[in-house]
Amino acid sequence: MSGAQTRAGRGAGAVAAGHEAVARVGADVLEAGGNAVDAVVAMVAAGCVCEPTLTSFGGGGFLIVGGGTNDLAPVLVDFFSRQPGLEARPTLAPWETHALELDGTVLRYGTGPASVAVPGVSRGIAHASRRFGRIPFAEALAPSIALARDGVELTRTQAGEHIANGPLIARDPHGKEIWYPGGTIRGEGDIFRQSAHAAAIEDLAATDGESLYTGALADALMEWSDTRGARISRTDLIRYAVHERVPDMLCVGDVCMYANPEPSMGGGIAVRLLQEMLDARPDPALAAGGRRPSRDLAVGRALVRVMRQLDPPRTRVPEHGEEVVPSRLGGDRPDSVRDAVADAFHDRGGAPDADADGGGFARSPNTTHVSAIDADGLMCGATTTVGYGAGDFIPGSGIQLNNMLAEYDHTIVRMAGSTVPSMMTPAILTSPRTLVQLGSAGSDRIPHAIAQILERMWHGTPLEEAIRAPRFAWDGRVLHAEPGLDDAALDELASEFELVRWPVRDSFFGTTNGTALRGGRPFAAGDPRREATGIVL
Repeated sequence: MSGAQTRAGRGAGAVAAGHEAVARVGADVLEAGGNAVDAVVAMVAAGCVCEPTLTSFGGGGFLIVGGGTNDLAPVLVDFFSRQPGLEARPTLAPWETHALELDGTVLRYGTGPASVAVPGVSRGIAHASRRFGRIPFAEALAPSIALARDGVELTRTQAGEHIANGPLIARDPHGKEIWYPGGTIRGEGDIFRQSAHAAAIEDLAATDGESLYTGALADALMEWSDTRGARISRTDLIRYAVHERVPDMLCVGDVCMYANPEPSMGGGIAVRLLQEMLDARPDPALAAGGRRPSRDLAVGRALVRVMRQLDPPRTRVPEHGEEVVPSRLGGDRPDSVRDAVADAFHDRGGAPDADADGGGFARSPNTTHVSAIDADGLMCGATTTVGYGAGDFIPGSGIQLNNMLAEYDHTIVRMAGSTVPSMMTPAILTSPRTLVQLGSAGSDRIPHAIAQILERMWHGTPLEEAIRAPRFAWDGRVLHAEPGLDDAALDELASEFELVRWPVRDSFFGTTNGTALRGGRPFAAGDPRREATGIVL
């Protein structure tokens, strides 16, 4: 289910998430008296259970918070994955590559122990809970424990992701036990229970998130790292630090946007894109010949112009070693299964015109976003990811580890302890009448989606309509366009750039969730490109 739902509540605010069960957790927390940060902390944890191919306590993320009765200036909490290496490791595993094929189109991405960066989710959300929340951290994690123990129904997207990741996960005995009960992988509508994961989250709740850094989960992670030749050391875990940063900002008059600052890349790109789109938007007056200039033409040109300056095309992919566990997703699977896998495949960056010779190296991670705004106007959102997943788990925990060191943009060796750069950018928009929190999945298309949605909202488009509206995306070579954009504008853009017109809206263009408070009334929107849900209380 996607879109917005309304509860007969007491006007406690609104929440949005990429999974309906996750959104329900956030709504319950707000109705029980928690604030927007409490709701987001609870939803991040629930997402690790309900969307395990997209996010994990073994991954990382960013949280933005601002507003409320104290008019808190927006703060960006950085708990993304960190570069390991603070302590020398005696033996390092070689790089590995997983090849994922659908109907002759191949994506490749780095996996295995060599790809795992230092995770930050549990320490990050515990930090946010202490600094900005209203309820105990353990209370915020209680719903995710129940979801893991009782089970959650797999959505179409998650079922497709399970099939795509299954052969890689099955290399790890613990992963195989979780994902292949009785030797069969679960499908859409099946209940996914994770008793080991429930016990691990209980441990995190009891230790204020510290078990993964100084407790039992850290011990299990280090045993795995020592055995498998990973780069993570005990010192990397102990010294992992959550950072609070001043967001990048763009103000035009009394309307301001706040986004993820350096060392990450997404926020700065989104701010630059939005500024260029606002400057390029045509005047509503009729042009020569009586034809009104097209908004879509101006936005498409602005997107290509900025991205060509900021993100020049790559000439080679990183060398990750030999392929392990190639996955073939075509064949005689039922249409419903193939469609679910295709949804997951496109979200990983597989375009409909991708070369069939196996060139498409996946550059950026699977991701999810949660958003909340409460009755006091406190805004909070968090974007988190496990990348494509390393295919390895912290033994006995149900926690899959990230593969962030193998992402295309992340293969440069950086200073140990530094934040791995990311395109993720939870954002806030403020104006005298409207407050908005917004964030997106979508790999390196995240800034494209955020900027285009906020550009529409800047000119008065409501939140849900702006999220549903068709978008452009630039892949470094080709401009992609969803159906519904102005045909005349697309014809003109096609004469200037290589253009692909998609037949349907797709998660390739980003899957964005958001909440808003306009005139004292809450709003929420979940992106129909994924089974996202917004709930208004």
